[in-house]
Amino acid sequence: MSDQLRDELLKRVSDVMRAEDSANNSSENESQRAQAVLARVMENVQCEERPWRYVKRPYWLSSRSFRGRVVVTASVAFAMILLAGVLVSIVGGNSRLDSPITTSRQSGKSLITKQVGSTALPRHGTWLLADGSLSGTWQQIPVGPPGVGVTCPTASACYEMDEVTAAPVETSPLLSVSFYASTDDGVTWTEYSMPSGFSPTTTLSCGSDSDCDAGGTYNGQSVLVSTTNAGHSFTVSPLPTTVGTLFSLSCSSDQFCGGLASEEAPYSPFAHPDALGDGKPTDATFLSTDDGGSTFTSTAITAGNSLWTLECTSSLDCVALGDQGSLSDGTTDWAEGVMETTNDGGNTWTSASLPSGFTVGNDSVLSCADALNCSVSGQISVTFENPPACAANQPSNSPTSLPVNAGTPSSAIEAIVQFESSLINSANLQATPNTDDFGCTWPPETRVSDIVSTTDGGNTWTPEKLPASVVAPVLRGLSCPTDNDCWASGYDENVQGVPNQSVLLGTTDGGSTWSTVTFNGPSFPDGIGRISCPTANVCMANGVGMADAASLPFYRLAIPSSTT
Repeated sequence: MSDQLRDELLKRVSDVMRAEDSANNSSENESQRAQAVLARVMENVQCEERPWRYVKRPYWLSSRSFRGRVVVTASVAFAMILLAGVLVSIVGGNSRLDSPITTSRQSGKSLITKQVGSTALPRHGTWLLADGSLSGTWQQIPVGPPGVGVTCPTASACYEMDEVTAAPVETSPLLSVSFYASTDDGVTWTEYSMPSGFSPTTTLSCGSDSDCDAGGTYNGQSVLVSTTNAGHSFTVSPLPTTVGTLFSLSCSSDQFCGGLASEEAPYSPFAHPDALGDGKPTDATFLSTDDGGSTFTSTAITAGNSLWTLECTSSLDCVALGDQGSLSDGTTDWAEGVMETTNDGGNTWTSASLPSGFTVGNDSVLSCADALNCSVSGQISVTFENPPACAANQPSNSPTSLPVNAGTPSSAIEAIVQFESSLINSANLQATPNTDDFGCTWPPETRVSDIVSTTDGGNTWTPEKLPASVVAPVLRGLSCPTDNDCWASGYDENVQGVPNQSVLLGTTDGGSTWSTVTFNGPSFPDGIGRISCPTANVCMANGVGMADAASLPFYRLAIPSSTT
């Protein structure tokens, strides 16, 4: 079949589907509709090939015409088979994949520069660490991608993935998945469609400036979805049938990705019917590929483990973070942390415990600059004193402690607990009744974010004291581009759970001291989500907003190279 005929068929199918999109509300699903449209287009093609009236021709002309009709019929039949295959690869078929498939190239569409009716313009300002060691500039882009998990493999390339569901509630039916790309530091974004039938179970991981991967299911089958051209097309690679589904993924290059796979997961970043089950030990398998998903290697880690997330800094060095408690044993979803490390590509693993009293959970973030230097955000349980006016209102049946499986705090953790408790007590003594800062909590205990770091690959861990200016931080992001530089993002809240202000913390000495970033000019009003720092000089961060927002603010922070 000629390229001209194939292009004509594709054009006709596209024209019919676009016309039907605006003309009716078909109840056909995408696959059925594509097949019906193809049938109608082919019927039209065949009608065009039939003569309007019979004309008697000389024998030699009739024979030539007959041979021509045979050729045309064969070409049309071949076109139907080929075009049907193209459509199935686009809309998703029901058959099981035995080998990778690649979608057709797409051009994408740009996010609007501002929302309809909005007068918001990009905002700029300067920022400074409280200790004066480092200063820079920041920019707020009003319209950024609606996801909450930005990843930036380079200083200019950033990517995001977001689900479109029927309603902004958990377990709502998944309609589609969008992939967002920026090549200009997050100033402008282009949206691409990920393969129809794909449902993600991991966040996005990008190993180079144009290569990104995500784990999930494709029409119910466990797969790895990859792009090597920044979203213009995607390859869907089936996973081995014995490993389950990916629930964490980390790609250290354009070819190598490591992941945690299981039939169960303690946490799924996406809540919808085909997400992994919650609340059970993962018993995770380490799954890796060094050829972009063409082949996979799997190795067991530790039987009965309950791992959460993975980060690979090379094809040999990976770190997995988990907890020592089961979410079904009556505790909360935070428990004492455990680390599994490998330095031989997953063949062997070494276990290490995080400090007792430090808990990890679904909002914990693991960030490793290299095989030896890693930091983890987690929580510590802090008791405090309610405002004096609360004493007369305490219920007789109030609980005495939070059900957290954290272990007895180590001496280093206990010192931080006492420090945080004193900050909360001081704030409560100044709380005025009938204000947001006033409230009574039973038990008088809360979980406060903290960070622990290792410089020897997890053998020893150091809890890090956060600034006194942040009374009760809630950290949602952590990124450590070097062994000395780390940035943490989130918000500050009082002990009654009322968000107070955005928080951005930084360290330039490996976590020995953390400082609060202060802003000269408009700050971030609704909190800062995930942060990604591809270098020590540039960070990108998600804004926070409504779950069903079409876009969210996006932040870029830059440090002049001469200061580092």
